[in-house]
Amino acid sequence: PDDMPREQALDQLAASLEVAGEEAARAGISLALEHLNRGESNVFNTVAECQAFIEQRGLSDVRLLADLHHLELEQEPFANVVAAAPLLVHVHVADGGRRHPGVGGYDYAGFMRALRQAGYDERISAECSWENLEEQAAGALAFMKQQWEASK
Repeated sequence: PDDMPREQALDQLAASLEVAGEEAARAGISLALEHLNRGESNVFNTVAECQAFIEQRGLSDVRLLADLHHLELEQEPFANVVAAAPLLVHVHVADGGRRHPGVGGYDYAGFMRALRQAGYDERISAECSWENLEEQAAGALAFMKQQWEASK
């Protein structure tokens, strides 16, 4: 909240995440913290900030979600995704302007290489806008598969 000192807010968030993480773990669910660009959030704008928060606060049941869109907007090095590998449980992708994968200029090849270096081979979700899902999804999926294979 705007009227709360930052450290107090982070303390409150950590306490909430600790409880939520424990409950999620008991239910077999992974709880992930996602970084958001500065235009959307005033806290946790990078993977590195999320990782530091989780580790410094000892949030053993909280993991991390890496989002290519926010990485690109914040110009965060993909090396930070590799460094956060032990915490990484999910990935979001979108192209510039939150368009579907393969129609913009985001560095999918570099991102896929970083995911491979991190040992990540789990789900990747397209968190984007679709003008025509039925037509565009097949192309986006083919693009993502091609980028993943090319990153070997």
